[in-house]
Amino acid sequence: MVPEDPLVVSISSNSLLHPDELARKTFPRARRGLDAEAVRRYLDLLSVDVRELLEREAEVRRRLADAERRAAEPEIDEATLTRAVGSETARILQTAHRQLATSSPPRRRVRAK
Repeated sequence: MVPEDPLVVSISSNSLLHPDELARKTFPRARRGLDAEAVRRYLDLLSVDVRELLEREAEVRRRLADAERRAAEPEIDEATLTRAVGSETARILQTAHRQLATSSPPRRRVRAK
């Protein structure tokens, strides 16, 4: 059995409660039952809460996807690079990068026959 990756987060939205279903739910009348209006008000409140939770979940999913994208393709500026590797190493890397950007591709040598 492969251990689960502690950095992987699983978010499930397979909720059995849907806000619209809560709002529309009806109950049979009983002779000595609950107050139907009180039940209706409570279900309406639950419906609003579930809808808000689903919206928050969608926002969290969007933010997670954005964070994963940024982590996969980080933008490293000069200050961050300098803090990470030191000023001398950063200077060498920047010089090499500039040289590579301004140099032309190597020419192929053709041997005479």
